[in-house]
Amino acid sequence: MPFDAAFDDVYEDAIKPACEAAGAYAERVDDQIFQSNILQRLYNQIAKADLIVADTTGRNVNVLYEIGYAHALRKDVILVTRGNSDVVFDPTHHLHIVYERLGDLRRELERKVRNVLETMEQRTAPIAIPVSVMVDDVVLDPAIARDVTVTTRDADSDWFGFHVIVQNPALRVIRPLDLQVGMIAPPQMNVSIRMEKAQTGEMRLRPDATLYILRTDFALLPGAGTKLWVTCHPKRKYEDGEAAGSFAVRVLTAEAYYDFAFNVKIVRPAPKEGTA
Repeated sequence: MPFDAAFDDVYEDAIKPACEAAGAYAERVDDQIFQSNILQRLYNQIAKADLIVADTTGRNVNVLYEIGYAHALRKDVILVTRGNSDVVFDPTHHLHIVYERLGDLRRELERKVRNVLETMEQRTAPIAIPVSVMVDDVVLDPAIARDVTVTTRDADSDWFGFHVIVQNPALRVIRPLDLQVGMIAPPQMNVSIRMEKAQTGEMRLRPDATLYILRTDFALLPGAGTKLWVTCHPKRKYEDGEAAGSFAVRVLTAEAYYDFAFNVKIVRPAPKEGTA
């Protein structure tokens, strides 16, 4: 907006509180303390901003130029104007609010700012989990911890194992999915992950969880998968049907990592005939 006291109430009573109510922080350049040229500061702030609110009332040439600069940077811009006579951009292609009273501007601007921020979050959020993961025949979900029952090797053994299957479900991609796979286990477990020509590294994530990860990267073609064998040696004896704690398969890609949590319950097979 112009550097004009006539616009102070528009900013203080409508634009700023509307943005703050929508979850944004609003600021005018002339509110800031800086030593550089004010126009250069203005252009720098436009470049850094997530969203621009511009008042075209009076068709101020500098304001229009700055709007064009923001559009050239592909910024989200909400245009406001007092009365239809100063609508200078096609409102069908640009967010526009025509207001007469500041209360109306505040309410409508809050709604539009909130919508823009929600759209930004959707644009930056991951589109989908890149892989599917199973432990034996249980399909894991990164949002919900599944229950998995494992059986010890025999009635007298404490160690148990399970398969982890990681699959790239994409039907069409340009390149394979590059990733690493690890296992998060409680501290009362010693874990090893077996895959051809791969070793397991270990690091403590927190007091109640250790990450065991394959020291190798591998690529999954679309529709392909890989199977890992995970062996767990408890540091104490578990009773039949006892819960062994919380585990997770961690999948790491170049963009992010994903934890597929599951709870393990240990069961023991019946003793073989002729044994005590």
